[in-house]
Amino acid sequence: MRHSADVATYLVIVLVRALATFSPGTECWQAHKPRAAAMNRTLAKLTDLIGRHSTSAYVMSPPDPDGSVGARTNEDIARVFGEIADLLELGDENTYRVIAYRNAERELRGTGYDIPALLAAGEPLPKMPGIGTELAAKIREIWQTGTSRTLERLRQDYPPGILELLRLPGVGPKRVRLFYRELGVGSLEELERAIRAGRLRALGGFGPKSEQRILEAIMAVKSAHARRLQVPD
Repeated sequence: MRHSADVATYLVIVLVRALATFSPGTECWQAHKPRAAAMNRTLAKLTDLIGRHSTSAYVMSPPDPDGSVGARTNEDIARVFGEIADLLELGDENTYRVIAYRNAERELRGTGYDIPALLAAGEPLPKMPGIGTELAAKIREIWQTGTSRTLERLRQDYPPGILELLRLPGVGPKRVRLFYRELGVGSLEELERAIRAGRLRALGGFGPKSEQRILEAIMAVKSAHARRLQVPD
């Protein structure tokens, strides 16, 4: 299967270069749209083959000089943008800035282009709705390093576990911000302790039923984490 993956890698580069000639909106795109769509589907299948069978550590993106690997998939880049948006919301940042990162996250998950493959082949980024010069530069940064200076700067303002609170049903950014600023709660464990100590009621708007719902959500998340960490015999 290693040989198949190597052939697939070569074909991906060929397809990426060919697809670069089919820029959406151009006369070439209109004339050959079905062919370009078929090539995109083939590209997706080949990328999947590489991910499943290649033994190379650097499938779609080159290592940094220090040996670290950048983003390999659109999802890798989208996750960084999503975390940036989450942390901006916690800081009560400008709504339009949050929306810009959310839109970029959504576009990266929905686009037919394999962005890391294009960058690995030395091709320019395609035009994507809502992604201008600044976000395009961040895409390249994330592809190269796996993270963003913006994200690392935002992470310094909060404890590492605070994003887990955003995953709790019924607990949005406003509540997480309230928990953190008023109670110093920055993780699932700290929130659980605060609820059991009755500290949430001091904030107002939290009664026994809402506390119980949040506790049940915490237990569900912790149980899911434990299952993922279990190693089969």
